[in-house]
This record gives sequence, C-alpha cells and structure tokens, in this order.
Amino acid sequence: MKAVFYSYNQALTDRVNRILDEQGIRGFTRWALTEGRGSFDGEPHYGTHAWPSMNTSLL
Repeated sequence: MKAVFYSYNQALTDRVNRILDEQGIRGFTRWALTEGRGSFDGEPHYGTHAWPSMNTSLL
C-alpha cells in the first residue's frame, strides 16, 4: 500500500477528481477546507475577506 498527501486550491477539485479517476485511484480521504500558506512566496489560503481562497487536502 502507498499513500500520497495532496494539498491544493479547492478550485482544482474537479481536475484532481479527474486525475484520480484516470489513474484508477478509488480510495481516498478528503478534507474539504484546509487553511495554509506557502513557505516562501505562496499566498495564504485562510477563507477570510483578505485571503478568500481555501485549500482542500487529500490522502
């Protein structure tokens, strides 16, 4: 068994789902709303008025 952790902008969920289907990956756990920011130059994703975008995480 192998595990991969993805954290991505929630706007990309349809693309990620398509990739999972194309690769035959059926089992996963998804956290719909995860906050975060890049370690160097990434914009924060906090779901606030100032930083409205949010991330989604998948294992």
